Amino acid sequence: MNLGQMLEELYGVFGSNDGVSPQPRVTNRFTRFLNSEYRSLMGQKGMEKCRRGTLTFSTIANVESCVLPLVCSSIFTIIDRTNQRVLDPLTLQDIRADDPGNLRSSATPEGYVVMSYAAALARDPTAAAELFVKSTSAADGAGVHAYLDGYITGGYPVRKNVNLNGLTAVSFDALTTTWIGGLKFYLSTQTQGDIIINQGSGGGTELARIPAGRTFSRYTRLLINPTPSNVVTLYADVELAIEDLIQEMDEPIFQEDFHPLLVAKTEAREWTKREKPAMAGLAIARARDIARDLKLKLSRDGGIAMSDSARRRFSQLGPFFPAGS
Repeated sequence: MNLGQMLEELYGVFGSNDGVSPQPRVTNRFTRFLNSEYRSLMGQKGMEKCRRGTLTFSTIANVESCVLPLVCSSIFTIIDRTNQRVLDPLTLQDIRADDPGNLRSSATPEGYVVMSYAAALARDPTAAAELFVKSTSAADGAGVHAYLDGYITGGYPVRKNVNLNGLTAVSFDALTTTWIGGLKFYLSTQTQGDIIINQGSGGGTELARIPAGRTFSRYTRLLINPTPSNVVTLYADVELAIEDLIQEMDEPIFQEDFHPLLVAKTEAREWTKREKPAMAGLAIARARDIARDLKLKLSRDGGIAMSDSARRRFSQLGPFFPAGS
């Protein structure tokens, strides 16, 4: 079921489309309830199989940090396929105690630390600098504000905003020339192009990017140990972030047989709002049954079930001698 079909199902239950088009406030409320229940469901234990993916990313030569895009919610493993190595998950204390001067470098990464799942910048400025922002589309002009919350030399917090000027880079503040980090980078509205922060000038090092259609910058930021001496391609097995259902043809990412679960959960919320506890109870019971079946299906391993004895080797010396391991 897609979003449009789920809404039609709800309109039918609550009589919202009896001869007339449903009011926008009803559509907005049902959509909000559906997305709230969708996010709640996908965040539950056991739903990981619906959210797994593998992302490719590259290190930066002689820079210890690198990032995964905002589609990454959490990391399972990171693999260096070139060197046939699985990187070890480390703690920041491990790295600092082993190499406090950050002097170790290698073409073969050994481990990583997750510094942040919500970093505003893909990388900090290489030195205190003025920061500029621009779009990849000329259509993004004065009607769009870019906001940057960060800090300057000395650790002092600074908050600036500026009107975009399409392809032409504009400074967040010509008098603020000592930015050393960012806390938040966001926009006043969605844009036609990608919005980019550059260090020093419009053509300087790219520090962050908000893709077209998004309004907030969020990276998973890693420290790679030892510091990569050259560019290395890594592969991360991750849990993907959940996106709201927005367009009518948009579908939840779990199995289609269980999509009525979201309708049942939304029915329960709407009946509760209308102070109909008996009807809400029926919807809750139906949702509970569907959720149980979904979790059961996801918990089963594929293939043919085998007993422990079937996995053992046969002994060539007869039944009274154990098989080799």
